[in-house]
Amino acid sequence: MLKNQKTKKIRINEALGVPSEIDMITSIFADLVKSKLFEYKNENKELETNTVEVKNYGDAEKKSGSFRITAEESWDFVKNSDKFNPQEWRKFPLYKNPILVSFDILPDDAFSESGMDMPTINASHKFGTDEFKVGKLSDDTEIFDVSMFEFMIYMGESNWDNVETLRPKIDSVISHEVFHAFQLYTKYIKSKKIGFGKENVYNSLSNLLKTEFSPDFNKFLHVLYLSLRFEHQARVPQTVRILKNEKIDNYNDFMVVIKKTDMWDDIIKLKSFSADKLIEDMDKIETFFDIMTKGPQKNFVKERIFDWNDVVDRVVEMSNKSGLNVEPIRGLSSKITNDPEKFFKYWEKYFHRRGDELFRKLTRLYGLL
Repeated sequence: MLKNQKTKKIRINEALGVPSEIDMITSIFADLVKSKLFEYKNENKELETNTVEVKNYGDAEKKSGSFRITAEESWDFVKNSDKFNPQEWRKFPLYKNPILVSFDILPDDAFSESGMDMPTINASHKFGTDEFKVGKLSDDTEIFDVSMFEFMIYMGESNWDNVETLRPKIDSVISHEVFHAFQLYTKYIKSKKIGFGKENVYNSLSNLLKTEFSPDFNKFLHVLYLSLRFEHQARVPQTVRILKNEKIDNYNDFMVVIKKTDMWDDIIKLKSFSADKLIEDMDKIETFFDIMTKGPQKNFVKERIFDWNDVVDRVVEMSNKSGLNVEPIRGLSSKITNDPEKFFKYWEKYFHRRGDELFRKLTRLYGLL
């Protein structure tokens, strides 16, 4: 019976695009991060304290801390875990991965008043292309040792009082980042290519073009990042980990849980992107800050749109020089790049299509759980 249940779980995971190869390492890394947070707290290490302003809340006391788990420490924890299975690990041999964790603690009310989820975790998976390889140990065991993980945790005081409450969110976010590492590993094994190709370019572009005085254009760039398929693929295992920690008996239960996930937020942002609204916001003058920034912002945006194809080409060139495998990208027509309204309308259609794709992935989650 247990074997049949396990086989069913694997079939469901694979049908949803969740490789069974990431399950074990995700669970162990979640144990590792949680245990280090417990350790940090139990050692009564002094936290840095500052006063910060929180939207809709006002001044709040923020306590901060951080720690680094070395490559050797993470591997020792992995191989000594009760969950470690050498045969399973060889399917995806992550090896000696450093992990950096930083965290901020705020009053619980600061989250509810500001509209932030409590807790919120931002994460990244980093790798160096100059060291990107699949190596071997002395006994010919294959290893993949290029990944570094970073996690920034924003938690309420009640989360810090009971670190166990962080586990579901830590688990889901680690699943997302481990999946990115798995994507890179499988692509390299099959093709010897590094990175995500065209989507690497748009990912870099969304960071490269951000500017402090242009929040409206930054919103567009953020939605561009949310439209990337390699991000959509990673949202699935992240969301599945959350669903597995919830009691879901019917569709209403499913929707209550799903609406709290990043996957749902991404769908809403993609589907609701409006070129008309963006242009209207760029023209709107409501504050003294708007008076100071809206003029320069409009000129900046027009220049960036006009130069869009050139910037894309430069990012492709930089990506190739850094060791990523990226083919040339066909540029947009001059009719689009010469007219901001047509430019944003073009991307509006693109974002809505990607939002539809992500929504179809979401519906499959309920059908197969």
